[in-house]
Amino acid sequence: MIDQMSPARLAGMAIPESALNRLRTELPERVFTPGDAGYDEARAGFGLSDLPSPDVVVTATTAQDIIAAVNFARSQQLPVGVKATGHNFGFPYQGGLMINTERMQGVTIDPEQRTARVEAGVRWGAVVSAAQHYGLAPLKGSAPHVGVVGYSLFGGFGWLLRKYGAAVDSVVAAEVVTADGQLRHASTTSHPELFWALRGASGNFGVVTALQFKLYPVSEIYGGALFFPLEQGHAVLTAYSAWVKTVPDELTSAIVLARMPPLPSLPEALHGRAVITIRAAYVGHEADGARLLRPLRALKGLISDTFKLMPYTDARTISNDSVNPTPVRRSTMMLKELSRALIDTLVKVARIDATTAVKVVEIRHLGGAMTRVSAATSSFSQRYAPFLLHTVDLQLNAEQAANAAHNTRTIGAALQPYATGGVLPSWLGDGDHGVERMRAGYSDDHYRRLQVLKAHYDPTNMFRLNHNIPPARA
Repeated sequence: MIDQMSPARLAGMAIPESALNRLRTELPERVFTPGDAGYDEARAGFGLSDLPSPDVVVTATTAQDIIAAVNFARSQQLPVGVKATGHNFGFPYQGGLMINTERMQGVTIDPEQRTARVEAGVRWGAVVSAAQHYGLAPLKGSAPHVGVVGYSLFGGFGWLLRKYGAAVDSVVAAEVVTADGQLRHASTTSHPELFWALRGASGNFGVVTALQFKLYPVSEIYGGALFFPLEQGHAVLTAYSAWVKTVPDELTSAIVLARMPPLPSLPEALHGRAVITIRAAYVGHEADGARLLRPLRALKGLISDTFKLMPYTDARTISNDSVNPTPVRRSTMMLKELSRALIDTLVKVARIDATTAVKVVEIRHLGGAMTRVSAATSSFSQRYAPFLLHTVDLQLNAEQAANAAHNTRTIGAALQPYATGGVLPSWLGDGDHGVERMRAGYSDDHYRRLQVLKAHYDPTNMFRLNHNIPPARA
């Protein structure tokens, strides 16, 4: 068996030039090695903090390209990583083979069955545009430039979460190339064990070439954000913690402490200002959504209110996530509750003010439809925690990187008493990664089952340049 994480195996391994030439002949203009024109572009992604340096990158255009790349990796005993958009590299690995799927952009909508089939490199913006022609919506992420496959198979918490559930529960089939170079169709009736594993553990079991998932009858939402000065943080957090106990499943929300960047889409009065923001999306009539917001709009100090009825295609404006690749450090944890003690602690340790680099602390309200799916349905294990916390710290230079690491450790340690011990695997990355962190994403039963299935489908742990689940040992 190949050593699962051997540094020697990940770096400095010589690949015979004759083998590389055969691969280049089989996949012309799709194979890149360090020093080649196009190599840096092929390996780069949206995330810049955990940038890998593989020995070989294959930019696949079809499932057959992926089969060729997997067969090459197996013949050369190379570990494999996969990149679509590069939002979430597992860790900054050295060596091995990267399969880049960003050229695989096929999108097909079936309006009668209310499903979409997308190829491996598709981003949410393309799916939303295609589905909205039929008044349908996918369970997308908050940003249109996030990739569909990794987001969906690792969980996927979007603005329709509480109404329709996590994106992973909408997946109905996956086409995947496994470590033996076979293209398999996985569903509840075909390779059901592989299908169970993929929905929650993603690329640990192969390279997904296409995904099919459900769509929902949503064309408009009532969404936006309420901005308050950070000095009101304690009062706003306290009000929010009481408010979320009263809202229906049609409303999904988050509360964010941040210093606002100078985005053109934001009111100028917010530029550079430290604020606490309540973001939300309501699936229903505008009047009902406005009624639900009354207790929050009545709070003192409201700076800006951007809520309005909007087409689902504009849901990206709720979060206004950056579209520019930026080096950041992140951390994530699932929370037991949004208690008074947690609020006191968070306000004390967040330290977001006008003198810091851009920092974000976000808490998302979960629950709803996601909790009414049996835990046995898939390997996804984080469906019962009521809140998810996520931090982002900008690190453009060494000083900021050191501060970001310190901030992350400080916040993590302070909030640990309020955490469930679980993490959402799709939010790992940018400094927050490792086998133990991935282990925290699953229940004990799910993790043991995943390791056994990993030993069956990928016994040498070829697919380990990711948020990895090692195979069970014999």
